[in-house]
Amino acid sequence: CAPFWTSALPAGELRYLEGHSEPIYAVEYTSDGLHLISAGFDRTVKLWEPATAGVLSDYNDHDDIVLAIATSDDATQLATSGLDKQVFLYDLPVARPWFELASAIEAPTAMAVTTNGGLVAVAGASGQIALVNPVTGAKQHQLAASGEVGALAFPADASQLFAGVGSAVTSWQTGDASVSGTVEAASPITAVDVDAEGKRVATVDTEGMLRVIAWPPVAAKFRENESPPVEIAAAGDLS
Repeated sequence: CAPFWTSALPAGELRYLEGHSEPIYAVEYTSDGLHLISAGFDRTVKLWEPATAGVLSDYNDHDDIVLAIATSDDATQLATSGLDKQVFLYDLPVARPWFELASAIEAPTAMAVTTNGGLVAVAGASGQIALVNPVTGAKQHQLAASGEVGALAFPADASQLFAGVGSAVTSWQTGDASVSGTVEAASPITAVDVDAEGKRVATVDTEGMLRVIAWPPVAAKFRENESPPVEIAAAGDLS
């Protein structure tokens, strides 16, 4: 079991949600904060109502450990992937998948799904990212990151895919798979989120540092013969 704090309880109160028979590997709240999804070594995914500690749905379609889960911004879609190399997509809270695909990603490390399930991205430790269109059932693009992918995120219009790749955040255009920007950080990135318009990207790294980055990134400008500083803080338009 695992402890969770919920807004339905007094501040700081701890509640245990019990149901998994083996270690839990991934957890995620839906965007509305009403539900929690967990997945783990027992090959199951569970949809919880933290306010009551009850399980609303059990998802038992995977044949091996489930390593990655993602929910859409409108809290209607759930994507899962595991060591069985399968990707499943569900309409929450329905426990039967409406889409499934053999992804060929051997050890998934991150997932993302767009509103209404229009696109699903799954990434692995090898740096491969599969971008899939569930509506057509086709793999739209196979992206190659420069290292292990720790996090993925789509903006609301799904025009870009953002990834935490090692200690960098990189974005690709989902239409033609071209790289639209990269920013280096000091430590490996563990979480990425992006605003609805894809103009602000938030990252968290292994040192616990939260950064908000204007996107697309803009190169800093220096006067001729001036050495760049070690660190720079920018505000406003640098163009």
